[in-house]
Amino acid sequence: MKKKPLIFLLYFFCFLITVIGLNLFHLTDWYIVTFNTTFEEFIYTISNPMKGADVGFLRPLIKPVLKLSLKILLGYIFILFLEFELLTNIKIAIVFFTSKKERRIRFDILLRIITVIFALFTLVEGVLYVDSKVSVFGYIKHRFSKTSIYEEYYVSPESVKITAPENKKNLIHIYVESLETTYAHAKMTKESQNYYNFMPKLQKLAQENVSFWGGDTFGGFNCITGSGWTIASLFAQNTGVPFAFPVGNNMGTHSKFAEGICTLGDILEKEGYNQEFLCGSDGNFAGRKTFFEQHGNYTVFDVYTAREKGYIPEDYWVWWGFEDEILYKIAKDEITRLASLEKPFNFSFLTVDTHHVGGYKCSLCGNEYDENLANVVTCADNQLAEFINWLKNQPFYEDSVIVITGDHPRMDNILINGIPLDSRLIYNCFIGSNLKEVDIEKLHKRKISILDIFPTTLAAMDFKIEGNKLGLGTNAMSEETNLMDTLGLDLLNDELSKYSEYYFENFN
Repeated sequence: MKKKPLIFLLYFFCFLITVIGLNLFHLTDWYIVTFNTTFEEFIYTISNPMKGADVGFLRPLIKPVLKLSLKILLGYIFILFLEFELLTNIKIAIVFFTSKKERRIRFDILLRIITVIFALFTLVEGVLYVDSKVSVFGYIKHRFSKTSIYEEYYVSPESVKITAPENKKNLIHIYVESLETTYAHAKMTKESQNYYNFMPKLQKLAQENVSFWGGDTFGGFNCITGSGWTIASLFAQNTGVPFAFPVGNNMGTHSKFAEGICTLGDILEKEGYNQEFLCGSDGNFAGRKTFFEQHGNYTVFDVYTAREKGYIPEDYWVWWGFEDEILYKIAKDEITRLASLEKPFNFSFLTVDTHHVGGYKCSLCGNEYDENLANVVTCADNQLAEFINWLKNQPFYEDSVIVITGDHPRMDNILINGIPLDSRLIYNCFIGSNLKEVDIEKLHKRKISILDIFPTTLAAMDFKIEGNKLGLGTNAMSEETNLMDTLGLDLLNDELSKYSEYYFENFN
């Protein structure tokens, strides 16, 4: 009887190992169906505090996991029945035919050995299955490798001469959630034979203005390692380097955000710009508020600010906070206010309706398509086009540069199912009266990565950059070769996946 607690403990640990091992198969399949990201991006998104996030995408996961775990529990209850009831009776029946030692080897120990082997087998097989689908071991290997890419290629904005134009342009930067150009030639389902263009107005904008496609057909810029989730993308587009801090979306709990790096906001603050960042969610999520406040002294306008100013009721909360229909109303009011001040302004805002999983359908969205996201993307296309038309009719338009970029590729499989991640490019468009003389068709063919957005944005505002390089990025409107062309996309991603002493010593 004294051994019973130890036996229970053995089976309990076997139960936990089996639950983990078998559920790894289900979790991996759920991840592949639900997300379309690298393992690194998934880890950063899921492993940190989700306060302020919409976590509805986790609900379909809970029931199958609980159901499978219950089945495993019933199996182990049966094993305990064998151990303490059935085998005990068999012991009594055979005690007259075998020695005590032989009897224990045949039943008690044999059952335990089989159970332990089975539990370990399921765990090993589960881990191998995960690795075969999302390359976990490759991720770990890169984390223990070192790179010297920053020592070789990083250009600090503080080490080169950056000259502002005499007449400083306002900047309006619109970050559109999950806006990839795949939507312009997309299928409702993987099996469908029909293709649709869910973003015709944004495509037309890109055709008529400066936009980098990477070829003759409508495309965009490459997302690289360390830029595939929202805060990482915002960081990369404002610094020219990827997000490689180990805390991921947990930056919201830190008092400082990359204090050693010089950003677009830092540069514009020194030039006297009023700066504001607007989002339809909790500004503290993933440290966005900390980043923008500490790098440019931005005013951050989020869901709580919208409540305070009466745009939404005190108890209002849909999707991640409030929908883009309200976001654009606030953007118009805030831009009008900033334009009335004497200083030039930098107004940046982040949309949210097209976020995974499936997007948020607001009152402006139609019902043209059976797939919800198709209606949401079409609605986003219409809302953004209307907003650009509004900007064009404002007195400050001629003195402004408008930048529209997606933040990262979709994180679910809807509308892009079956399309390889490296084939999916991110939307970008640079609009300004000073950009009309640029050779648009030539720039359409240029391949760029997200790292190049930082110096290119400054160049679009008529800032002169010594050497045309900032961070790891290159001014895409110059003749300079960018880092993706120099190293190739695969090698660039490989190096950025590794640990950098320079990064942590200088930026952290």
